[in-house]
Amino acid sequence: MLKVLDYKEPERIFEQLDVAGTCVIRGVFSEFDCKNIASKLELLELGNGPQIINPDREQHLIAQTVDHLVSLKHLEKIQYLKNVKLVSRFLRKVMKNERILTLLSQYFKSPVTALNSQYTFKKYGTKFGNQNFVPHQDAATYNPSNESLVSIQLSISEMDKKNGGLFVIPGSHKYGLLESKYTQDFGKSSVKDCGNRCEVPRGLKRYYPRTLPGDLIFIRGYLIHGSEPNETKGSDRQVFGWMTARRDTKFLRGRFADPKLLF
Repeated sequence: MLKVLDYKEPERIFEQLDVAGTCVIRGVFSEFDCKNIASKLELLELGNGPQIINPDREQHLIAQTVDHLVSLKHLEKIQYLKNVKLVSRFLRKVMKNERILTLLSQYFKSPVTALNSQYTFKKYGTKFGNQNFVPHQDAATYNPSNESLVSIQLSISEMDKKNGGLFVIPGSHKYGLLESKYTQDFGKSSVKDCGNRCEVPRGLKRYYPRTLPGDLIFIRGYLIHGSEPNETKGSDRQVFGWMTARRDTKFLRGRFADPKLLF
């Protein structure tokens, strides 16, 4: 079982990243911070999905909301584009959180930067509330030149197994990059078995972290993980996630990744 760790306990965090390849961290963001993030996303008028890829980049936001944008009147379009800029800038500030960057820079003994992001909606009873991700490794998409790739998953709302939460497979990062099979796009049309499926090594088990708003899950690039559909009535599971890596990391352009260093 993974213990929830305070961000002020770097040695315990580093130990868990070494042994398990993942950890749950509390104290960096508050519930108020998460409500603020959720309120900013409401400016995009997306309702309950789909998942947004790279919402920290204005061009990506416009490309994914263009159907809504063209339906607006002239002055409404101007205001909407202002909202897009506001949201993308705000999320970039979240991704540049100094506490997170300091922790990871200390862990990898090298400056760390942020790159791709995604915002996931999983409200019960909606199309994207039924979305699930197969066991996969982020490194299969990014193909990084070193082992510093880490996914940061910020729980905007409470998360557990029943409301579409993440699962991780502690220790699976020690097996390196595994062979994977592409299953489904996780864009507008697909909700079932998304991702690049890989086989879980024998003897390893799934663990479902229970998180509160503001909790962070760190997931190393070779760690196998995925998520379940939301089966909890009345719940709305939202997560803002982004990737980090050493600044000297090289990547291959993936199917969706299009890695771009934030700074």
